[in-house]
Amino acid sequence: MFYAAIGAGFVAGVSVILAWYFGRFLGVEPCELCIYARWLTAAFSFGCFVLAWLENKGAVWRSRMLSIVMIIGFLSLALSIGHGLLERKIIHLHMACTDSQLMSDRITDAEGFKKLIEDKAPARCDKITWSFLGLSMANWNGLFTLILLGGLMYAQKRKKSKQ
Repeated sequence: MFYAAIGAGFVAGVSVILAWYFGRFLGVEPCELCIYARWLTAAFSFGCFVLAWLENKGAVWRSRMLSIVMIIGFLSLALSIGHGLLERKIIHLHMACTDSQLMSDRITDAEGFKKLIEDKAPARCDKITWSFLGLSMANWNGLFTLILLGGLMYAQKRKKSKQ
């Protein structure tokens, strides 16, 4: 379980760093849902490292931390799936970061129109801004999260079968 937790924490941490790098240096601006996903992935990474640290500290604390890590992981997975469905136009949400809000609702006066023209528009949640092998960043995040959760569950099952 120790190595699975360290590995999952490392992969999740690297994915957060890569997402930050893409936004900072490659110009791939994150949308609102991407920001939430980054926070959940960072919490998952931190939780995995704490889980590894608790390996020999007692079954009760390790069990509680594993539960917390799994909940965070499943929340991250659910967010990634929802974001991917939103990007592919399979589901539609009325959010500020989608196209569903009318322009007339956003601009109420001349000052608002001027601000819209001068400011950089925020990234939209329903647009794919980056993809690799046909999968968006939200899809990749969901895939990696699913693999990491599966690895943690497998490691826990193996550990219980050895006892």
